[in-house]
Amino acid sequence: MDYDKLLLSELRLVPFEKGDVPLTDALLTKAVTLNENLLTLGYTLPPDDIAALAVSPSLDGFYDRVRSMTDSVEAAPMYPGFPDQVMEIDEAEFRFHQLVHYFSTYGMELLFGVNVTRGWLPHEGEDTGDPAAQAMMLEAKVIRLIPEDEKFVSPFKTILSRRERMTLPEKEIIRTAVSHIAPEQVSSFKVTFKENMNAVYDIVFSMEDRDAAFAMLRSLCQHTGDVLRCIEVLLNHSGYHFRTSQKRFLVKLLECYPVNDFRSNLILSAKGRDLSIMLLDHLDYSVYSRSAEHMAAVNDLKDKNLRSWESIAKTLLSKKDPAALDFISQRPGMMLRMVAWLLRLGYSSGDIAECLKENASSLSIQTLVTNLNVFGKITKDERSDSEELYSIFEPLLSIRMRELDTPLKNKKVAISMDEYDLDASEIRANDKSAEGGYIRSGIAWRIPENVNRLRFFVYWNDKQRVDVDLHAGFADLSGETHYVGWDNSFRDSGIVFSGDITESNAAEYIDIDLTAPIDKVYANIHLYDGYPGFCDIETCFTGMMAVPDDSTDGRNVSLYSEANCFFRHELRQNCSEINYGYIDVQNRYLILDADPGSWNDDWYSGRTHRKGRFSLSSYLMMLLDTQEAELCSDPEEADIILVMGKPESEKELSLIDANFFMDN
Repeated sequence: MDYDKLLLSELRLVPFEKGDVPLTDALLTKAVTLNENLLTLGYTLPPDDIAALAVSPSLDGFYDRVRSMTDSVEAAPMYPGFPDQVMEIDEAEFRFHQLVHYFSTYGMELLFGVNVTRGWLPHEGEDTGDPAAQAMMLEAKVIRLIPEDEKFVSPFKTILSRRERMTLPEKEIIRTAVSHIAPEQVSSFKVTFKENMNAVYDIVFSMEDRDAAFAMLRSLCQHTGDVLRCIEVLLNHSGYHFRTSQKRFLVKLLECYPVNDFRSNLILSAKGRDLSIMLLDHLDYSVYSRSAEHMAAVNDLKDKNLRSWESIAKTLLSKKDPAALDFISQRPGMMLRMVAWLLRLGYSSGDIAECLKENASSLSIQTLVTNLNVFGKITKDERSDSEELYSIFEPLLSIRMRELDTPLKNKKVAISMDEYDLDASEIRANDKSAEGGYIRSGIAWRIPENVNRLRFFVYWNDKQRVDVDLHAGFADLSGETHYVGWDNSFRDSGIVFSGDITESNAAEYIDIDLTAPIDKVYANIHLYDGYPGFCDIETCFTGMMAVPDDSTDGRNVSLYSEANCFFRHELRQNCSEINYGYIDVQNRYLILDADPGSWNDDWYSGRTHRKGRFSLSSYLMMLLDTQEAELCSDPEEADIILVMGKPESEKELSLIDANFFMDN
């Protein structure tokens, strides 16, 4: 179930068993009714999946299965009548309650040396509301069905085909999936971002079927450099000791690759030379090698007869050799990363740009996008060459996009993403949040007009007492900064805190009134006590949700509803502070960060956020232009409709599932 839950949260996929019974009106009605029930959870199936589910053995119990993969918060905050109860309470009473709670946990432990699991709360046991009473404030999220026999190999290929670093939840998916995949299922599959292979080396290497393990690693490692990276990971995880059979296995794997490939990957840099020698020594390579040519290459490495590409490049640059740019351009990806350095050495931007343009097809779109994000935000005052760098990268991306073969080519394309502010959104590739989630960090969610309040929440539970804190640093319209949290105000300028709980099985909330005179809000999470990192807590999830107005029929509206969450995450990072989200109240959008923070005064006020020259909107316009596609305002007339999430029809194409086309 944990794996299936990850498929839902990260890929919006739900496994089901295919059926072969005839479709009847009764079965279809039952499936449609089930889909209506899914809406209460914030999900919906597209029409073709509803029909597939209607004839599936998975139909009965499907709703309960999906519901079991959603979260609920049983624990009440310090004041279950939040936020009204806190808005009405006297400050002296609030502070007194907080002091008594602190004394019942930290104080009792300090005085008597005992472990306290639960402390005193002023209103424990009160009703936290009826989740069914929660009005739907956001559009339902489209989920798709995936056949049970494809639920391991398909996500494996989807995630590892992307040219970007995996998130922590994606690594968990891969770790589970790889143990259910036969080597022949990935025999021709290539991992495009090598760092992602680190998550699967251990699992494959420990397979009992050694021939199957060898075949899978041989398939996944495209060259000797991949194998060396694999050996480094395995060596670290094995306590720097391999058994004889493991040494033979890895030496045999290294010598599967041509000797020229072997030579070129043994030494990529001076530091890399030392690393390669260390890895080969731990393999006792000279003992188990069966190839004289490969052994000769290792001897040349140890005798310093092999020069690294980096060493040659640095020598040419230090001498201002005219051939330096031509040599570096042989590895355009490396040259792309060296542009700022080349400018500082005095090479002209025109010459650099020409070399890169000639090799544009080899450039990484992700690296270009990341550079445009960075230098599109830096002002001339901060970095004098930022404009020059931006002017180099922008046309390179256009050239690179023109070479892509996408479904948009020469088509009428409509963009259906009203839920997002595309001008305020940016594409984060390898700088995206490690916490994952289907909608990635950097995307600006529009706050619907009928939403007047946002709720920042956290729930945690563990066998021992854990203290997690929420904070909101914000600026009012005059630019003055404020702070709401456990060690400062508990309510200020329309922002209110539910109270600081210092035990497990607890929930905290901060509500933000969007009608208040507030400019920007920075939502932060701090693990104060219990463990060194969030990843150590048994259960800890957080998120941002839209809050409906009070119930009009007298029912107590639930404090938490996953259906109304813009985004939510189970915290997995090995850190104790996270900059979770950023809210632009005046422009009514919010952006997920979910990146580690630092405990200092600046952290209270959040990180500086500002729009750059390069946004998701400008990326899409460049993509349409280079693909010679026509932007169509009427979706009915369009050949293709670009959406952010799961497609509901054959005409729709998901930017998320297509990875923004950056893996082409």
